[in-house]
Amino acid sequence: MLLVSAVVVMLGATPIGAKIWSGFPEYSSWLQTIFTTAGMRGIMIGASLGATVTALRIIFGIDKSYFGGQ
Repeated sequence: MLLVSAVVVMLGATPIGAKIWSGFPEYSSWLQTIFTTAGMRGIMIGASLGATVTALRIIFGIDKSYFGGQ
């Protein structure tokens, strides 16, 4: 499935793909939009969870210092 998606995206980005079939550019942009949105959503969820956990560790004093303090 990944290989088919990659071929569609590559053919949609080249003029020869549009000459073979006019649907390649449309499907290519659709695939790029869907996968980019999903990737951005995953990165944002991971970053927000990491920031929240770090903030809670600092607030509750669970975080240990790397500089040798208590």
